[in-house]
Amino acid sequence: MILSKSTKDCYPECDFFRCQQRALIFKKRKAYCRWADDFCEGATCNFASCFKGRMLANGTCGFNIKRKTKDTQQVEDIEKIEVPMTNKVLRKFKGEDLI
Repeated sequence: MILSKSTKDCYPECDFFRCQQRALIFKKRKAYCRWADDFCEGATCNFASCFKGRMLANGTCGFNIKRKTKDTQQVEDIEKIEVPMTNKVLRKFKGEDLI
């Protein structure tokens, strides 16, 4: 799995950002921590969390990360598998192709 290069840290203005100490307030459009009596550090704070559970261990927001994966199997590589069926199932399909 390769993560995209454009990542963002979690920030206190996000709707899903939560302070576990419940000390986050906003003063003049800036996040303020009543616990530390200073401006909120965001993702570097020990009490920061994400309501949706998307904040990674390094403080990166999981909503901004796009996964880049490659298909390892091609459609032509997949073999047909025969599955044994009972007569009851075969009667319901009445001889139609089950592909």
